[in-house]
Amino acid sequence: MNNKTQTPLRFSMLCLFTWGFYQVFWFHRQWRWLKERDSLDIKPWARALLAFFFVDALFKRIFELAKEKGHAAGGAAPWLAAAYILLVLCWYLPSPWRMVILLSFIPMLPVVMALNYYWAQELPDAPAPTGFSTGEKVTLAVGGLFTALMLLLTLAPNAPLRRLTPNPGSCWPTTKPTSWS
Repeated sequence: MNNKTQTPLRFSMLCLFTWGFYQVFWFHRQWRWLKERDSLDIKPWARALLAFFFVDALFKRIFELAKEKGHAAGGAAPWLAAAYILLVLCWYLPSPWRMVILLSFIPMLPVVMALNYYWAQELPDAPAPTGFSTGEKVTLAVGGLFTALMLLLTLAPNAPLRRLTPNPGSCWPTTKPTSWS
């Protein structure tokens, strides 16, 4: 029996260190499962890539399934979806404020916990997940290095990316660099 639960910490770390790309994978995995479970005529990859438009429907369905199993899930799905959408829209803020988009996984945490409840009821004898898989470890290591590099290049006072732009709030270079020294 395969346990399909995921701790909120594991989910958060994967979302954070992959800069949100794990969220696309997570959305795809949930839509694919719902397609098989409910015999839906949908394309999970399209709904994952366009999660912005389908997040509310997914959150509602997960809460419905958890509630069927006895979870005290309320009507939070629309609010969590709205919070997710607002955080995703933070991408349009000037730099470095646009990095708030990295927090877009936070409204997903109650959904992950409701899904964990569902799977705990559906597969009660499944062993609890322990640690990270090898692929997740590699993803976290590479993502962690990339995150550290991007934070250094974005936030350091004399970073090369800051010297390219006369306006630190702009993400597009408007001057040609003379040297990187």
